[in-house]
Amino acid sequence: MAGKVSLASFAQDVLAMIMVGDGVLGLVCPKRHVRSWKIGPEGYRELLDDLEERPVLTRCLAAAEVALGIWYASQLHARKSGEPALQR
Repeated sequence: MAGKVSLASFAQDVLAMIMVGDGVLGLVCPKRHVRSWKIGPEGYRELLDDLEERPVLTRCLAAAEVALGIWYASQLHARKSGEPALQR
């Protein structure tokens, strides 16, 4: 049936959206965004403490996450449509 989307395809699209959105939030307000993730094991929280103290590094990582999310979304689109991904 045309237009039917598989659960796996939907999940991949959602992952790309989350990556882009999370990255944008990290670009806009890096300290606050890092604080919102401070859950989990002690080592992870220590890493987040370091990122909170380094907003420029956090923004760089967030920009990379946005770029990766856009690339991932383009690869998904290319695979589904048969068109080349991110033409130059």
